[in-house]
Amino acid sequence: MFHGERDQLVPYHQSRLLFDKLASAGKDARFFSFPHARHGTYLEMLSDADTQRGARQETTRDGRTTRPAPAHPTWQTVISFLRSELHTGGR
Repeated sequence: MFHGERDQLVPYHQSRLLFDKLASAGKDARFFSFPHARHGTYLEMLSDADTQRGARQETTRDGRTTRPAPAHPTWQTVISFLRSELHTGGR
């Protein structure tokens, strides 16, 4: 999940609730928070240094959740996720 903390269309806490629910159910998830991003700034989240300033990532895997850590996701982050989850094998 990618979510801007200044999103005025979809409240940030909605993603927070989803991530927490996935974690409590033992599901795997990654959550990227962007303190300076609003709604619809996906391109900026992946390429704009000002938007990425202060970005954090949390993960949950096998019922264990990491603490928020600095993050700098790129397009490769998204591509790797899609390949992994869609089992494309690099195609």
